[in-house]
Amino acid sequence: MPVMLGQNNMSIKPGHIYISPGDHHMLINSNLTITLDDGPKENFVRPAADPMFRSIANTFNERSVAIVLTGLGRDGSNGSQVIKKINGKVIIQDPTTAIAPSMPRSVLDEGIADVNTTVDQIPRKIAEFIKKLV
Repeated sequence: MPVMLGQNNMSIKPGHIYISPGDHHMLINSNLTITLDDGPKENFVRPAADPMFRSIANTFNERSVAIVLTGLGRDGSNGSQVIKKINGKVIIQDPTTAIAPSMPRSVLDEGIADVNTTVDQIPRKIAEFIKKLV
């Protein structure tokens, strides 16, 4: 899949991967465009996963999926809670397989992970969730 840096007002296309550029939170809007936000750091970082997860929850409601991979700190925990509260899915990389396990571990410790699996199994778990939606 093509991988690119997200740009302000960029339209999201199926089959593409968007990465937040440094020093900006990346938010997803209801019109399926990206907003780059230079608001306050969250979890001591910018970009952070939590603002993006909240925007995904606001856009996709119960069809939202949070995926938390290796990383330092608790980033992703609060946003994952928002997605979980609206009946979306939360998938984490098994912390025992993560180079930096604290991000997926914090989600696991909060009891909000629906799936705890290895990285190579995450695409299958996403596909299983999507099949249930259609």
